[in-house]
Amino acid sequence: MAGLHDILGEDFFSQEDELIISKHKLIEIEKKISMLLTPNECKMLIPELRKLRHRPFDTLLKSYPDYVLNMAERLEKLIYPVVMNTETILVNPDFYSDFTKSLVHVFRNAVDHGLEAPDERLDNDKDEYGKIHVSLTSTEKHILLTIKDDGRGIDAATIRDKLVESGLKMLEEVEKLTDAEAVQLIFADGFSTKEDVNELSGRGVGLAAVFEELTKLGGFLTVQTEINQGTEFAFNLPKETDGVWGVSIAELMQPLINTTCQFFLEQANLTVTYQDSFWIYEPKQLDLYKVTAIINIRGALEITFILSFDEPVLREIVRNFVIDELTPEEVDQYLEDVLTEVTNIILGNSLKEFPGREELVIIDTPISISSDEVLVKYLKAQIWNCQMQTELGNLSLSLVIPLDINVNGE
Repeated sequence: MAGLHDILGEDFFSQEDELIISKHKLIEIEKKISMLLTPNECKMLIPELRKLRHRPFDTLLKSYPDYVLNMAERLEKLIYPVVMNTETILVNPDFYSDFTKSLVHVFRNAVDHGLEAPDERLDNDKDEYGKIHVSLTSTEKHILLTIKDDGRGIDAATIRDKLVESGLKMLEEVEKLTDAEAVQLIFADGFSTKEDVNELSGRGVGLAAVFEELTKLGGFLTVQTEINQGTEFAFNLPKETDGVWGVSIAELMQPLINTTCQFFLEQANLTVTYQDSFWIYEPKQLDLYKVTAIINIRGALEITFILSFDEPVLREIVRNFVIDELTPEEVDQYLEDVLTEVTNIILGNSLKEFPGREELVIIDTPISISSDEVLVKYLKAQIWNCQMQTELGNLSLSLVIPLDINVNGE
């Protein structure tokens, strides 16, 4: 009996009233329900059926403690067993699988770059054994995964130098970056601080792959680091239950960008360009241009859409919107109405990229702002922003998502 317990596990003997069914069979049942029942009945039953395929999120991370120990031994570094402080969060493993697989690059960097050799740790008055701690918590809508080490930390000055050296950024660009913004760019495609390429690192593709998978989920991250103290990566992931609407914020941003570019070209003969696509800003404030429209979206999506641009850009749109010749004074009278209309058109056309979902959201009336110096502050929010340029001035497109979780874990 002891041998059977070791092989089959305690659950095999204690859960007599449970039935094990394969994922393949569950998918077959789901297909039959879709064929036999009405769409409304399917909406009620299929989500409950899919929950039977869920399993704890931490099972997707179970291989990493051994991986970390093996890599540390290979690199001749000393490390305590990885501490896993996780709560039970049932998820669809298929939804998060690609992201959790990409985390191999985070753990690899923590051991290879973050943790010092034993002699270096002793010289810095540290325990010669390094530590890596994993935490997994959740709220109603989000999952927060943190991976923290007590290594050497990330030097923002080194990041700036490498960005310029690798050609990813110009000198004048990196000089404008805050330390937090510079550290965030370790996830840029092609970035690496390694001088030599080996089988473990140096190619500049690892952390970029993590960021790509995170963006596909509509998640975001913050990095906290301190020299000689360590680094913490905090990944904020939407729960799949957020996906009633079925579209992540990342997937929504690109149609908004495409629609904006098309609208300005067709309605004002203005070519819109942008360099770095869109990026996630620190959740503190958003600088605006002279004229801005803010519109709230409620329902399956709880977000704020912000369109802001220089006044000459809006004036050109007004002149193209109104067929008759206008005096400068008459253009002023139309500015607010055209701004509202432009915002509604861009947002409405973007939502059409996701047919069948428009009825799940309510779009409020836009609020317009006109001022030379305006910024919007958000204490707990995720801000997606795309900076654009035209022949007549700049514009920006932003989505602001309120958070129900403190990304610092405090």
